[in-house]
Amino acid sequence: MIGSHPLIIAKHVPRIDLFPTNTCLSLIQVKIHTRPNPTIKIGNIDHSVALTLCEADTPDMPIVYCSEPFEKLSGYHSDQILGRNCRFLQHPPSGAKVPPKDKKINDAARKELHEKMRNMEESCVQLINYTADGRRFKNILTTIPIVWDDGKRYIVGFQADAERAFG
Repeated sequence: MIGSHPLIIAKHVPRIDLFPTNTCLSLIQVKIHTRPNPTIKIGNIDHSVALTLCEADTPDMPIVYCSEPFEKLSGYHSDQILGRNCRFLQHPPSGAKVPPKDKKINDAARKELHEKMRNMEESCVQLINYTADGRRFKNILTTIPIVWDDGKRYIVGFQADAERAFG
């Protein structure tokens, strides 16, 4: 069942796991809105936003937090998401082959994301993703690097289904 938890987050994220969801989102929002030299304008971050928090300094940048709207967007429950890289959404859950056109779109987006993330820069790309039930959708992914108070680096990913968001 999606959204059944008050807050699911990997235990090694600094102290966020001690707070209820609204406080966690508030902490992320503060980090986003007080980041130095923003290049992408981010509006209000509330409980309706599909977002992930990934560890930037850990190999494969695992997801350590996901919002309930991200669970609803992807169709996966947090226990199927946490600890994985968001790349898993780029493949149909059935194991079917990704169409060449979609692979080309995703390859170009991944190349840009890798470069921007390596340099801790903000980015916005479009990817072809698949939900847990196999539905294909165009995901607009905006990534914002943040640094926690202890110096640990994270990437906040904001996701939106382009067709649902923009009709």
